[in-house]
Amino acid sequence: MPFLRPVELLEGRLRTLIKRAGLKRDQADTGAVTLIQRYGCAADSNVHLHCLMLDGVHQSGAGGPLFHDVRPSSEQLHDLLGRIITRIMTWLMLPKAI
Repeated sequence: MPFLRPVELLEGRLRTLIKRAGLKRDQADTGAVTLIQRYGCAADSNVHLHCLMLDGVHQSGAGGPLFHDVRPSSEQLHDLLGRIITRIMTWLMLPKAI
């Protein structure tokens, strides 16, 4: 679904955190939960996403899961937010996007 592309972009960027944690992609995972909300508090049409993303990676092991805290810098988050906003606005300008 095209409206989930920003979420895929965000997940792709978080996969780079695996490398920053010094692990390989088959050794660790990131996590995310995304909800699509279609209405605002006044029951008006207000399509938007709520995303909860891990700020690190988790690794499964014999002793249980191990979390590696690998937070992106403020500059990296600002850059990512700009790209997400651009992609969402581009998608919303398409005919029949909503």
